[in-house]
Amino acid sequence: MNDIRVFCSTDTARALHSVLSFERTFNLSSLYLTLMVFKHRKIVRKSTEKPPVFVGSTLLHGDGKYATYLNFSIVNGALNGTEVSASEFRLTDNVVVGADDENAMVSAAKTAFSQLEHLFCMVHVKDNVLQHLTAIEVATGLQEKLFRGCLVALALHSRQMRPTKTTELQN
Repeated sequence: MNDIRVFCSTDTARALHSVLSFERTFNLSSLYLTLMVFKHRKIVRKSTEKPPVFVGSTLLHGDGKYATYLNFSIVNGALNGTEVSASEFRLTDNVVVGADDENAMVSAAKTAFSQLEHLFCMVHVKDNVLQHLTAIEVATGLQEKLFRGCLVALALHSRQMRPTKTTELQN
């Protein structure tokens, strides 16, 4: 848990920052496996020269309901079967969480982590956009250009909308 506090906070230095990602990855017959992962930025693999992805808590579950994800978010790996609140892990302050646009998972994480900053997985966002562009019959060669243009527009918009620390202090 200490590594998650160190790497997955909005207060973490940019060079060390990682997103705490929740991913319902596997469908094992009637069960699902949801993983919690983050990059350990103080370790670098020799082969790739990149930080490894560490697996945190995992949840084997039979549904994707809010209550199931809330229990996972709060207990976060249950210590010896005892429910532990998120505040006992000291993860309620400034946690940066990445998750798909799965409403139950995102809502539960926002309930468990009061100061949550939620980010979407760009791989899934891109897949969803390209799937939509294919469905409305946009030419394949144009799809990637449109997606990149959207990203540039969003980046420019978010820079304009995000107050600087100086602006915040003045207000």
